[in-house]
Amino acid sequence: MKKKTVFDKIHEYIIHNKEHLEHISSTKIAQDLDVSQASVIKYVKKMGYKGFSDFKISTIKELENKFMISPIIHNQVSVSDNEDIIIKKICADEMNSLNETREGIDVSTLKEIINLLNKKSKIMVIGIGSSGIVAQDLVYKLIKIGKLAFYYEEPHKQLMQLSSFDKNDLVIAISHSGETSSILNFVEKSKSKNISIFSITSGSENSLAKMSDYYLTTKSEENSLRSSAMSSRISQLFLIDVLFINLIKKNFSASMKKINKSRELVQWKM
Repeated sequence: MKKKTVFDKIHEYIIHNKEHLEHISSTKIAQDLDVSQASVIKYVKKMGYKGFSDFKISTIKELENKFMISPIIHNQVSVSDNEDIIIKKICADEMNSLNETREGIDVSTLKEIINLLNKKSKIMVIGIGSSGIVAQDLVYKLIKIGKLAFYYEEPHKQLMQLSSFDKNDLVIAISHSGETSSILNFVEKSKSKNISIFSITSGSENSLAKMSDYYLTTKSEENSLRSSAMSSRISQLFLIDVLFINLIKKNFSASMKKINKSRELVQWKM
């Protein structure tokens, strides 16, 4: 009897779980089958799709058309749900993402990242779309505790600032997919200058995680082609808050003085 290949296992898994695909991530398939996430991505690309999200959307639409399933707006929320059900489903979805993200934090790695953030002279934070909003929040928090931090939406301004960075500085890249080309290009340029890279992304197998010196991962069943990134943004903001509070704890007196001074200046201006 012919031995099953990795692709055979993945194919059978998807066939058997087709109707539940909306709630299954490439990471879960990899874990359930004890294969790499990269193998799952290679499988869907071999099937002619750009990535796992494209594959999910196409398959789910096919099922909706075949069985007249109520169209899905976001993850488990369908157009037939009333307001109360939508509230409960979104709350459950985001709580689940937060709990899974919390469980995935390696405390020893977190401590190393805190030390890295604490000692670096300048910090550039990059992100696009909803990850860009999270990047801005991180920069705002870092500035409040006296760190020299930057965020620029325009790529040419990012590169201009990067020209002043060296090995004593840090680039923080935030990307749910970990495959955004402009983010990867910027990280590559940063690495060529021996600048440390820390990323917040959705898994250890994507390109951004592999290029990073340190990374923290978020867990969310995000369907980015259907709606705005919601669960992933919540998980990213959670990690930002974890970093911020730990940085304050590390230099409590100095951090609180700077936070209070910032608050006084803002109140005076208002």
